[in-house]
Amino acid sequence: MKLKVNAPLVQLARPVQYLIIALLFAGFAVTANAAEIGKEISRNKWEIATRFTQNAQCAGLPVEVFGKLKVDFEKVRRDGREVVVPKTVEVNGKKLLPKDASNRVHATGLGRTYNVDRVELEFTSVGSAFGSMVMRIFFVAKPNAVNTAQGDISPGNTFTFWAVYKPVEWSSNSDQKVTNFLSGKGEAKCSKNP
Repeated sequence: MKLKVNAPLVQLARPVQYLIIALLFAGFAVTANAAEIGKEISRNKWEIATRFTQNAQCAGLPVEVFGKLKVDFEKVRRDGREVVVPKTVEVNGKKLLPKDASNRVHATGLGRTYNVDRVELEFTSVGSAFGSMVMRIFFVAKPNAVNTAQGDISPGNTFTFWAVYKPVEWSSNSDQKVTNFLSGKGEAKCSKNP
């Protein structure tokens, strides 16, 4: 018995296949533009890009944030179960990343360089295989000298702003190993009380 192939159906199927492939690539491109995807350094040690450029009135308008933030995850016990969360230190009731986590993160803006003052984390959801948080990076620029040739529009003043990233999400497997880590794009803020 010889099997007959209906040529018009095969021809119709090929454009549909191309359409599906194109939609998959388009979906990936939208996802990639909407989030920063972390890179695993070693087990439960990740780094994630902090880059964005935006206007911030308190920083003299355009600021550029760049560099990679290092996040180490650890196993902790919450509500009677083991979960994986970023390692933090607690200062005045706030959860902060350890100081060395932000060594490679900086910002620039209008004749000044900003360094990280602190990185605050606010956990919004932590489950056995998934977690999410809001991350705030606080930047400070020490004042330029009053008689400076750098053209500072406000010499002698300290400038601050903060960058908020949300959602920041991670997932882990049954061995408490983080398998994915990603962050929404950052946004510059000027409020004194974030």
